[in-house]
Amino acid sequence: MSFLNKSIIKSDIKRFWWLSVLNMLVTFFSSTFFVMDRFMWRGVNYGLLTELPSDYYSAIAFGMIFAVLTTVAVFSYLNKSEQVAFSHALPNTRKKQYFSHLISALILCGASGAINAIAIYLYTFHDDIAKFIPGTMAIKFFAVYMIYS
Repeated sequence: MSFLNKSIIKSDIKRFWWLSVLNMLVTFFSSTFFVMDRFMWRGVNYGLLTELPSDYYSAIAFGMIFAVLTTVAVFSYLNKSEQVAFSHALPNTRKKQYFSHLISALILCGASGAINAIAIYLYTFHDDIAKFIPGTMAIKFFAVYMIYS
């Protein structure tokens, strides 16, 4: 027996996609964009970056805030007795509903972190930047982002 219901996951993603897009934009313009700007136009030399710059901590803070907002949105049906009665009348177990909503919330939170990590990775291909930012910085960003969100 599967612990996931694809239709619940699709429904959650269709209803709350805007949270993921908003999270991606806020994260990009609050941290990723500024670090890219600092390296590209101002020529700030940190040496070889082995740790995340402090500008990325705002991305982690926003990721935590949006993780809470996404979880509240995905599980908001529990606040209305009519919706709870309807959802439990369906032939899905509570376990299946819980894990389906949980996976959809993880997808919504992880998508914005993945898009920002891809932007960081693509940015490392620039000739002047490649000597300062290793390609593994994108993996570090995504890992830290997902741990805290």
